[in-house]
Amino acid sequence: MYQAEREARILEYLSQVQITSPAQLQPVTGASLATVRRDLNDLEERGLVRRSHGYVQLCAAAPRPSLPSHMEEKERIATAAAAEIHDGDIIFLGSGTTCTCLARHLQGKKNLTIMTINLDVMHELTRLEGVKLSLLGGEVRVEADYMETLDEYTMQLLKRLYFDKVFVTVNGIDFEFGYSIRMQLQLTLFQHLLRNSKVFYCLADASKFNKRTYVQFCPIDAIPKLVTTREVHAAYADRFAQNGIEVICG
Repeated sequence: MYQAEREARILEYLSQVQITSPAQLQPVTGASLATVRRDLNDLEERGLVRRSHGYVQLCAAAPRPSLPSHMEEKERIATAAAAEIHDGDIIFLGSGTTCTCLARHLQGKKNLTIMTINLDVMHELTRLEGVKLSLLGGEVRVEADYMETLDEYTMQLLKRLYFDKVFVTVNGIDFEFGYSIRMQLQLTLFQHLLRNSKVFYCLADASKFNKRTYVQFCPIDAIPKLVTTREVHAAYADRFAQNGIEVICG
């Protein structure tokens, strides 16, 4: 579960019970005690909760945050992507909330080998039976809605690895600019994964289309499989069909 959703659940729960402890918030969020405490620290710094003597309560007039946009789409995309994963697959899961959602849909899969840079994916899959799970090393990078390990050391570890299936998200999709991402460091990672995987999937909700971000990853026709929703503009669907790109709709 991503941070904004955990915070929304914490605030909703506090609005009902008035006062609670971090330990009691664990089943509410499904997170570790350390993660709950980190979330409470953030909420306290923003003046939304008050902590004292091991307990936490809602501050007066604290607003309830809305959940991140497009989460329903992300869940549908994750469900469709999970159907592409079969027993025995060796896969890579990237960072971002959609990949974290995908991890939650892997219950019942057997004999999976999963490598990731996504710390939220690690949390989701650590106790899942039938999964051999590895975290690529590197500097921990904390973004607004995810945490990942990524630096030059990560790239060194990847050099001898090959995956059956790779699942990543991007920040923008545009006819002329192609697929784009926010961080230049991710470019080397994505280029390696595109070359060294049997099947490469991009997971993208409708908000990513008609958008350009900082770093161009590849042309719009370079990724063979796109997992998205039926809300995608017809012009993009036509372009993908003309170039033999499989569009899987959640």
